[in-house]
Amino acid sequence: MLYSTSAARVRAVLRGGCSKGVSARAMPDPIETIRACLASPLPPGYRNPGPRVEHLLAPREDFVSTLVAEGLQLPQDVVAGLIEIGAVYCCPVPPALPGSLACEPSSGARQAALKQHGNDTRLSTPRRASRTSVAPAGAYLRVHAHVKRFPAADCADWAARLLAVTDEHVIVNKPCGVPVPITVDNARESVVTQASQAFQAAQVQQGLCPASPCAPPTDPQPLHIIHRLDRCTEGVVVLGRGVQAVRAFHDAQHSGRVQKTYRLLCHGSQPPPLGLLTHHLAVGTRIPGCPIHSVAHDEPRPGTAACSLMIESAESAPALESVHGGPVIDCVVRLVTGRTHQIRAQMAAVGHPLVGDTLYGPLARRPGQAPVEVAMGDLQEPELAIGLQAARMVVMAEDGATVLHDWRAPEPWWTQASSCGPQHLASSLQ
Repeated sequence: MLYSTSAARVRAVLRGGCSKGVSARAMPDPIETIRACLASPLPPGYRNPGPRVEHLLAPREDFVSTLVAEGLQLPQDVVAGLIEIGAVYCCPVPPALPGSLACEPSSGARQAALKQHGNDTRLSTPRRASRTSVAPAGAYLRVHAHVKRFPAADCADWAARLLAVTDEHVIVNKPCGVPVPITVDNARESVVTQASQAFQAAQVQQGLCPASPCAPPTDPQPLHIIHRLDRCTEGVVVLGRGVQAVRAFHDAQHSGRVQKTYRLLCHGSQPPPLGLLTHHLAVGTRIPGCPIHSVAHDEPRPGTAACSLMIESAESAPALESVHGGPVIDCVVRLVTGRTHQIRAQMAAVGHPLVGDTLYGPLARRPGQAPVEVAMGDLQEPELAIGLQAARMVVMAEDGATVLHDWRAPEPWWTQASSCGPQHLASSLQ
């Protein structure tokens, strides 16, 4: 029994007659497309084909890998790759699906499973499957067939990117192009997964924990996310070694004891004025056909929140002009408030969008001008590097005078070589 969705369409399909009890339907996309999504390294010139999600109901108890292989007519090695990267989910009770996906078979299977297992929301919450996962009859399976990849994760030397380790934290120099958390279809190529594995390996080498086979990405991570950086941003990321460390860090943030300093590379012929820069930020702005973004206004408006940053230094970088197509400026800023995309939105609002920022570059305007109106497709989320680095993080003690931690990232990517730009980073990952 199968019903599936893709980026372009939603449909419900019922088939019968499969000799092994799983209703089967050939994937309309060639198997090579899915293989390409799972390849390491990715094939030259690879482009993600767009999301594709397949939904299955298990007619019998069996291994998840077997049910997926039969239901989607995929080879076992392809299914194993999807499970290994974290793209296959399972739960005993089919969840209540949106109206576009709901069909009589899915509703009937849900009611039958509720009678058998009870109305426990944990049993209707899909969780990542492992190689040994078994699905009971009537279970719900979800397969993200076209995995979104982050190849920069495989290019990074994660052991070398562990900046510091304390009793409570692991500090990582995050590379551009890698998300901090795991994504819905990729549990492997993330900062938290890769840093956790590098940290575990370092502990084994130092004899601090026994050697064991590498844990699959579906296993609980020993490190916890405390804060995040955008995928296109590099620099200092702090991970907690336990829940208490996360809570303590959040308490320090809320009490103003965490200071964050960023390096920027922005466009502009003249450096911006030094000092405090304040706007009123509308977070979560939605425009059809564009990613969700923030808009910086000069004056307060309903639904906006005040945000400020301190520009501590700003110097022209003539050696980088030929690489970035015009004059650029290397800045150091310190956050006073912390809002979503605050630095990117504020710098665009004063005519200095960050290098490589295809989301906020089109929103650049001069101070005093009204926010730029954009249409569908004008804004694109950057895939790799922008001119933004989380350069330094200082944590103060409760007395406000004693420095507990002072973590610093190495020099940003744009200083590593005069020929290093976002396009060069992209070509190096092919």
